[in-house]
Amino acid sequence: MKRGTRIIILVALLCFVGTIVVLHGYSQEALHVSIEEAITLALRTSEDVQIATNEIDKMRYRYKEARSTIYPHIEGEITWAHYPEYPPAAAATTKDYSLGTGVTVSQVLWAFGRVSSAIRMADKYIAISRLNKDIARQEIVYNTKLSYYSAVLAERTLSIVMESYENARKNKRLLEKRTSSGRSSKADNIKMAADIASRVPEVNNARATFNSAMRTLKIIIGVEETAPVTLTDDFLAHYRMFEKGPLEESLRENEPTLQALRKQIEADKDVIKLRRANFLPTISAFATWDYKGIGDTYEVRRENLDHYVVAGLKVSVPIWAGGEKIAQLNQAKIDKENDILQLQKTTKELGLKLENAVSEYHAYIDTLEANRQAVELVQESFKMIQDLFESGQVTLADLNDAELQLTNQRLSMMLTLYNINTTAAEIEKLAAKELRK
Repeated sequence: MKRGTRIIILVALLCFVGTIVVLHGYSQEALHVSIEEAITLALRTSEDVQIATNEIDKMRYRYKEARSTIYPHIEGEITWAHYPEYPPAAAATTKDYSLGTGVTVSQVLWAFGRVSSAIRMADKYIAISRLNKDIARQEIVYNTKLSYYSAVLAERTLSIVMESYENARKNKRLLEKRTSSGRSSKADNIKMAADIASRVPEVNNARATFNSAMRTLKIIIGVEETAPVTLTDDFLAHYRMFEKGPLEESLRENEPTLQALRKQIEADKDVIKLRRANFLPTISAFATWDYKGIGDTYEVRRENLDHYVVAGLKVSVPIWAGGEKIAQLNQAKIDKENDILQLQKTTKELGLKLENAVSEYHAYIDTLEANRQAVELVQESFKMIQDLFESGQVTLADLNDAELQLTNQRLSMMLTLYNINTTAAEIEKLAAKELRK
């Protein structure tokens, strides 16, 4: 093999391997996900949204089914029959075999509101299915936000307890520095070692909680469990107050569950009209063409076949059905009454949830301000006690207490931030409105 050919093959192999390495590197890159991107991914991969979409299509077909009643119906029929035995009195008009083919066209002319009520009802169920999709979407958005904020809380908690662990190790180094000058006891060394060891389970638990929260979030947004994901959004730094009045108005007007119940009550009215129309006649027109005849052999010949044409009007009058129609009407009336009660009940429940959520949100904001002040003060205190401990002016217990107090205050502030964001998400869900843009 010539030297030039070997060089070309070597370069090609190197390019191929390099491409594989680059692609592998890309596959291992972390997926950076904001909360809005998480919501988009969750909606894209949600089975509930797809089911709701399918239900909309199903209701559209039901609407077409209802509308089909206003169009002519055409039916074709072919009949072949054998009469192995018949009475002598029928011998003049009956043969051993008969053959018939024909087409019937029927058209409903008037049904006293039966058809129009069915069409209106089907149209309203399309609207209800769309609102049900909005309900599913609203629930997915809310759950995604909860999962995202839970992952953020777990990540921040892990960072705080790891920093607390590092602070304990730093305190140990300060203690060792004091030991070198002969100002520390063996009891202090044992207590410090125990204090460091006691923080390891907290770090492990926080890491397990973070991994669990991230695993849940990945399932919601449809990402492989092994795929690295980086959260790009943090808790907001500033929060505004909400006015309860506009939120309650938005809930009454925009909340999809209430809208669906109102639309269901309208559909119930059409069902009642439909059930009442079942007591009234139906007038329809029809026309039939038949080509039929009888013969002595199984093959009825053409000369034995004749044309028959019939056209006319048909009036169907329901007389008695054993109480079936009145029972169906009464059921429809009860369904309407129950839906009205359900609307009243749901409005009260959602209104109460919104009022409680707004009240809790404002309380959490007040708590957050106190948390921030406490963290600032405790942090200054901890730094001061560290300096005093290094110079031997405070005890090891004072130093450990200061560090634990700082950690607890930081964790408390993170929990308050989580409560604010999740409560705001609940308010947005109830009011069916984005409030923090």
